[in-house]
Formats: sequence, structure tokens, C-alpha cells
Amino acid sequence: MTKVLTDPKYYTAIANAIRAKNGSTEIYKPSGMAAAISAIQVGGGSAAMYPKVRVKPTENQVIRATPKIRSDINSSVASNDTDSDGDGYVDFDWHLSNGTPIQFEVTVSATDNSKYVCGNLIVNGENIGSTTATLDIDKDLTIEAEDAQPISSFMPESYAVLYERNATSDYVLRVVSPSLSGGEEVGTAGAIEGTTSQLLCNVTDNAFNAINGLKFFVIAGGQVLEAPTTLQKGTPVSADVSGGEPIAILAASIKEATDIKASFVN
Repeated sequence: MTKVLTDPKYYTAIANAIRAKNGSTEIYKPSGMAAAISAIQVGGGSAAMYPKVRVKPTENQVIRATPKIRSDINSSVASNDTDSDGDGYVDFDWHLSNGTPIQFEVTVSATDNSKYVCGNLIVNGENIGSTTATLDIDKDLTIEAEDAQPISSFMPESYAVLYERNATSDYVLRVVSPSLSGGEEVGTAGAIEGTTSQLLCNVTDNAFNAINGLKFFVIAGGQVLEAPTTLQKGTPVSADVSGGEPIAILAASIKEATDIKASFVN
């Protein structure tokens, strides 16, 4: 075989190019360069070349980071994935066959929307005030979220729910307030004859005082809609909400009414 002399600077240049691609600091001999070049990931390169993206697991909610690759979305990393290195974070694997991510679409959602409200995202220690974000990949990203909060912590002190029961002609009215014995009272209610926007509440004075002045919201199509209604005090009647279907809510605002509706167990 004919021997050919080559300048060592060319080997140095090749080794530098390999290290630039795979992020290593290894010293390469000519005999190992072919294997090192073959090991370089096509399209994605080595993870050491790119910023680190980590997602912190959090209870009762899931943070999901989905890479955008050109116009396509590839596999995502989520906070409930396996923490492979045990450092308390789920790391994103950069070795993707479809190319290099340019951004991440990040969302956080509660694992059970009927029981929890998810927290805002925290990126590199900064609360961004939102549960969604599009993040550029120009630095290491540590993605966390505020703790998910139980729906009950958002509930107002005083409110009422109107239930419909097939077995009775009247509606059942459940009033919740710290001013009531045991924290709540159940009576009945019904439309006042000849009117369309007046509700006769058959509850005690304490219960009526707790809800008088609250706004009336009907539940329709999965939403709560305000329906101006005047309340009148009737004769107290004991009742039972079992088997009833909630059809309206009395609350101070539509936000409170929405939180109350979210607390219903389907």
C-alpha cells in the first residue's frame, strides 16, 4: 500500500469539527474519527450542543412542552414523564429525527378540572402570569408552575344553588354561608305566580339574608349566564338535594358562579 504524508493540522481540524458537533472534549486519534463522525446524530446533533430544557413535576397538574420544528410539532416532554436521572426534573431529549426544535409550546393543565385550578407557568424562576407560553430556545430553560389549587379555595363564603327534582313541583334551594348552623341550609324555592323574574325562597331569615342581593345565574349549555331575578322571602320548608340537578346559582359575580359550577361532581 502506498503511504501518503498528510499535515497534522488537517487531523486537528477534523477533530475540532467532531467536537463542535457532539459537544465533547475528547482527544481523537485518526483511527477513531470515522466512528465519531458516524455517531453524530443527523439533523439533531448531540444534546450537549443545545440549551438544556427541563420540566419540573408538580402535583395535580401536568406541564407539557412541545417542540416546534419548522412548521411541524414533534414528540413533547411532560412533567409526569420519567425523571431518568433522578434530579427532580424531566429532561427533553434533543435527538429528534425531524430536525432541531426552534421553539417550545408550553402548557399547564390540571389533572382533574373539577377539583383543581392549575397554576401559572414559571420559566427560569420568573412567573409569566399565564398557563400557556411560546418559548424561544436561546438559553437553558427550567419550566415549573405554581402549585395547583383546590377548587374549594376559590369558593365564596356565601352562595346558593338551585336544584330541580322530578319528584317535586318546587325547586330545592341549598344556601351555603358561615352565618348558618352547620354552614348551610336546604329549603325550597319557586317562581312567583304571574312573574318570570321573581323567586320565592322558602328558607329561614338567616339563609335569606345570606343570599339576598346576590346575582342569579342559570346553568345552560355548560355555561353560567346571568338572569336578573328578584328574591322574595317565603315560609321556611326543609328539603333534601339528593337526586337534584343543579340549574342555577346565586353568587356575587360570574367568576364566583363559574367556580361554584366547577365544584360540582359529575
